[in-house]
Amino acid sequence: MGAAIALASGWGLTEADWLVASTRKGQWLARKTGTARARWIVRIVFLAGILLGLGLAANVIRPLNAIGP
Repeated sequence: MGAAIALASGWGLTEADWLVASTRKGQWLARKTGTARARWIVRIVFLAGILLGLGLAANVIRPLNAIGP
């Protein structure tokens, strides 16, 4: 699951400019914050997704083990 999240976030990172320009949510974000800042926000979100995915894949983040008796 972590690898899939990291790969999907990596794809999103490469398409950040397209996502801001071509999607409703990206256009809304660009109107609220400006195009340049919206691109950085999208990039940061996808970088966080990559880090989360890699953490899950490397078993550093263990959400199911956090639920204990």
